[in-house]
Amino acid sequence: MKPDEQHQLLPEEAKRYFDVLLERALSQSSVKLQKEQEEFQRNETSNGRELFGEGHAARLSKIYIENLSDRAKIIVDTTKKVHAGFHNPLHDGVDEQLVKWALDVLTNSCRSLQSAFNSHLQHFGDQNRPISQFDLRKAATQTWLDNSIRHDLWELRNVPSKNPKPNIEMNSMQMTYNFHGNNATVVNATNSTVNIQQQWTADSSNEMKLAVKALKDALKNSIEEGGSDLADASSRLDDVDQELTHQVPNQSRIASLLSAVGGTVSTIASIQPAYEYVKEVAKQLGLNI
Repeated sequence: MKPDEQHQLLPEEAKRYFDVLLERALSQSSVKLQKEQEEFQRNETSNGRELFGEGHAARLSKIYIENLSDRAKIIVDTTKKVHAGFHNPLHDGVDEQLVKWALDVLTNSCRSLQSAFNSHLQHFGDQNRPISQFDLRKAATQTWLDNSIRHDLWELRNVPSKNPKPNIEMNSMQMTYNFHGNNATVVNATNSTVNIQQQWTADSSNEMKLAVKALKDALKNSIEEGGSDLADASSRLDDVDQELTHQVPNQSRIASLLSAVGGTVSTIASIQPAYEYVKEVAKQLGLNI
């Protein structure tokens, strides 16, 4: 790959963001599968059905097929979200990059689901498991995922309404409303900006720590040429890390520190992807920086 092509690919921070989003979403999918499998087993027993054999495997496979489809949709949606979060780069290499990320996760999901499916059947003595619809569905799901991502990227390149240019005009007046708490519903009027600060959890702190670490790593590579300003920015990130150790971090302080860091690194191109990653995570957590 040529240096200029590599430069236009999504950065490491995008992959970290991709992994963070999927870790949470796929964990929830696993919990859902466990509950559905337990309910399925209760229904099989109450209906007097044997918990082995081709019929049982066929009925059970439907649950795993649905879960696999849900995971594939989650992966595609996450891929689109990460791509958009890093300003929709459309170099040809990005297609292969995103498809590889997505297929790697889907392959791991298939292995995990296959192992769980086999273990469930073997637990009830079904050692010679028949081929099920779940086995046949895996390849089709991989093809669907690959095609979905490539189609979305094709649309971004060729359909103007799918990738509109950002409006850089500033309105003469902006009003900002801050709402604190869960599930705040706001109707956004013209010339207004609405910021919703969500409830902070341990997962919130972990996501922010990961983003801050990526930014600190990027700063290390530029701190010599940036002098005291970048050293000060690094110190502010240390303060953010310290704040995140608290059970209930001061979100206003975190936002203030990150905003100050943004002012320092705004003119350094090599650090921008990492800071954009921090901004995206902050946005998802309801922080206005």
